[in-house]
Amino acid sequence: MTWSTQDISLAYTSENLGYVISQGILGSSSAYSHHQLINWCISFSQHFDDPGLNDPQRAKYQALADDISVQWELHLAGHYSLEQMSRIDLNDLILPKSFFQHWLDQLELLNHDLKQSSP
Repeated sequence: MTWSTQDISLAYTSENLGYVISQGILGSSSAYSHHQLINWCISFSQHFDDPGLNDPQRAKYQALADDISVQWELHLAGHYSLEQMSRIDLNDLILPKSFFQHWLDQLELLNHDLKQSSP
């Protein structure tokens, strides 16, 4: 597993959200660790976490990014003890590919729904 040591420096767009999710499907063949992918999703969500913004499309993508980060936390809590967590490098952990496939399917459905609702 040779992942980039740099944080993911992609713009916070729905297209890049799709790219990040698709990298997760690659598992250990990805350019990034799953921890890096999750951190990008957290940053994506925080980037748009402004109460002054009232964009329903953005909110739906933000909700997907939030779900990704929450599922990561739940996966860690359900599979590793606090002692184990203190001894492991989070960059070595890999989520099941099915998680990323599910999120990619959700993103595709979201994109489809938004296209249908556009004038």
